[in-house]
Amino acid sequence: MDALLSALEAFQQGVSANNSEQVEAAALNALAAAAEEAEKNPTPELELKQEAAECEAHGDWAGAEACYRKVLVLEEAAGNGGLICKAHYDLSRLFLLIGDLDKADACARAATAAARQANVFPVLVMALDNQAICALRRSDHAGALEAASEAMTAVEPGRIHDGIRAGALVTLARCRMAAGDLAGAESDLAACKPILLDQEASSIFAGSHSRAAGWWEVTAGSRTHKGDLRGACEAWAEAVKRRRHVASLAQVSGPYTLAALARTLRHLGEAFDAAGKPEDGKTTMAEALRIWCELGLPEQGLR
Repeated sequence: MDALLSALEAFQQGVSANNSEQVEAAALNALAAAAEEAEKNPTPELELKQEAAECEAHGDWAGAEACYRKVLVLEEAAGNGGLICKAHYDLSRLFLLIGDLDKADACARAATAAARQANVFPVLVMALDNQAICALRRSDHAGALEAASEAMTAVEPGRIHDGIRAGALVTLARCRMAAGDLAGAESDLAACKPILLDQEASSIFAGSHSRAAGWWEVTAGSRTHKGDLRGACEAWAEAVKRRRHVASLAQVSGPYTLAALARTLRHLGEAFDAAGKPEDGKTTMAEALRIWCELGLPEQGLR
């Protein structure tokens, strides 16, 4: 634990000093320390989460759900609001992955309720962000915008929270775009561009690259809306590049990052078709479908 705390302190110092090398080194040290501690002293919750991950890797969605529900029971018995939130959040992500949107939304709302009790703003932002995405998937644009707006206002000031703020802005932009507020979406994109694109992010920071992928996805939607079909293809291609990189990272590789890649590839394929490049569209769509089917997910869920 001393090694982990030391790494986290070095990480914060690196962020404050804008020292990317120190940040990357500290992040690697923190991951190593956390992994060593977990291996030495695995908790029942951790063992269940590992079992859930194994189930997901083999397309055993019912098995993964059973594991996550056991985790939820344990966390509720312990009474830690943040961990209860995470248990509901994990269930929500699972249901969202397999296309059970009503259950995903219900678990997302339960996660948000637990996060409010925890009173830790990054946890609340995470829960509200997921709730907004669930609402978008259900075409509840008003609900999505409400959750995303609250997430944005929940982010506390300070440069060290720039990554959280940028992620909240991308989701807010996505929600504004879906609701038809193009100007609002573009304003949000402009506000987080200096954080996501103008600063170099370490290759190991999956969150930074995922948020950048989201920025390019919303940008693609903006360009499509304006009739810039070539520009939309370029934006979707940038998003695919980021999603592909994230899916290659050992610490996050698996069904969730691969599914995100497949969805972005699908959008790129559709953009190629709209831009009069059917062969490129066919190739890209074929890759998206291959990834999706290899995950054991129903084909209609990619649509």
